[in-house]
Amino acid sequence: MWHETLRMLAAIEDLNLVILRVGFAYGPYTNFGIIASAIMVGSVYGYLKKPMKSMWSPGKNPSNTVHIDDIAGALWACAMWMAPLGRKAANSLAGEGIAFHNDKKKAKEVEGMPPHNQTLVAPLFNLVDESNSTLLSIGQAVTSFFGTTFEFFSIVESTMLKLADDSVEDINEHHVVGWTEMLQNSKPPIPNTPLSAYMDKYTLDKHVVAFNNTKIKEVVGYKLRKPYFNHETVKETVDKWKNEGSWPILE
Repeated sequence: MWHETLRMLAAIEDLNLVILRVGFAYGPYTNFGIIASAIMVGSVYGYLKKPMKSMWSPGKNPSNTVHIDDIAGALWACAMWMAPLGRKAANSLAGEGIAFHNDKKKAKEVEGMPPHNQTLVAPLFNLVDESNSTLLSIGQAVTSFFGTTFEFFSIVESTMLKLADDSVEDINEHHVVGWTEMLQNSKPPIPNTPLSAYMDKYTLDKHVVAFNNTKIKEVVGYKLRKPYFNHETVKETVDKWKNEGSWPILE
């Protein structure tokens, strides 16, 4: 239905609409999403002095990232690009067809949903950084920052974890216990924080996000502020959490 929402918006002909499709968001005060979880869990394994392991060997699947500063910056840049153009001109410069991708029977059930055979076009841009991040590169960047390594379960271990009904809880036992200990040992201790090392099933699943950002750079002229996911951007994120009292200080 998220996809169908885009079609419904695209059907409003004079609406100054720009669709921005983003990679995995991360950055200061972004306490949600796969990258935030990876940073928190990576810190736990660094604290425990154990390797962080993944079920999805060899981890080469694209997991493109984007800094929160660039999401905000690109949204503003797209608004400024669209404002003087209007929808018709913007469609001609950056329009993409948004195909129907749902049960045809539902088209009559939802008020305002365009017919399944109606061709809809709206300006659309991909937004990711220049890191070409993969599961492996993200894992290595995060774990090396916290002084540990990123590894993979063996085929047997991985298969057993994928088949087990309670695998999510088993995996999280180490994360949550370690994170709680870090919070208690923090100077000063942290009794409450919005951050959690718990990884739900979605976070533990395999994800593929492979976007090309050439179009937004060439058409809108957007220049990335934080082009790479690396130690510097991980440190920036952690430091902001420390400053607001959400992240354990163990030095």
